[in-house]
Amino acid sequence: MTDRWGHKETWEDMLRQTYKGVDLKVEDLYLLEDCQLESLHERVTHRALSAVIHANPAILRVWCTRYPEIDTFIDKVTTEYSPAATKKELDFFTDKIVWEIAELLVYHRYPKIYDERTAIDWDFEELTKEVTLEDRVVVDVGAGTGRIAFQAAPLARWTFAVEPVSSFRRFMRERIRNQRIKNIYIIDGILSDIPLPDRFVDVLTTCQAFGWSLLGELHEIERVVRPGGTAIHFSGMPVEENCPIHPVITSDKWGYKCKQYRNQGAWHCKYIRHF
Repeated sequence: MTDRWGHKETWEDMLRQTYKGVDLKVEDLYLLEDCQLESLHERVTHRALSAVIHANPAILRVWCTRYPEIDTFIDKVTTEYSPAATKKELDFFTDKIVWEIAELLVYHRYPKIYDERTAIDWDFEELTKEVTLEDRVVVDVGAGTGRIAFQAAPLARWTFAVEPVSSFRRFMRERIRNQRIKNIYIIDGILSDIPLPDRFVDVLTTCQAFGWSLLGELHEIERVVRPGGTAIHFSGMPVEENCPIHPVITSDKWGYKCKQYRNQGAWHCKYIRHF
């Protein structure tokens, strides 16, 4: 992405614009859950993270309790990079870290703001044109604030929203109570470990929540989707930007078909398999 002057816009820049006015603090880093800590090494500037951890060792203790595997990564970056030299430098690094992963922190602090401001690169009709939801068991994994689940509920027999982040689960449960919806069930889980029985699901869908642990996810989908069921994954990207996933799931072994569609002036793709 580039701005109107031709400067390349970073993910951090985009998050600052999307969540402009939102107050994020270093203490918000305590809120990160294990599923978010797992990919932290790919998301943040290591120099900045080292400075923040040197200054706030209690954050690391909480993280290691939730996700012990992070200790090796943190030990590496804190050995490689020294503490911040001044308070001004520490403040700079702290601000950088919280905004590099701002959407993860907004997940927890402000789920309503996340729901209102975060773009979703698909249209519900891109799901219903591929498969009927009427009187089916529909499962949305990585449900977030429940956009798919709440649209599917009026059609489906049962709808399950599987979401690992506790603040999103609370947000969805409150909406269910307020709207008195009877057929949406909110459960804790991830795509590679879905807490549902074998061959239970008629339609399984994800939106930008696929490919974190690809083979484990594919095997788990095989387990829970019943014969005659369908799995559909919305990637949010065109095929050429999705190369690590694309050749695997479209192979003869997994048998997904890729379809491209346009939304908000851009090309995206969805992967579909009928079991």
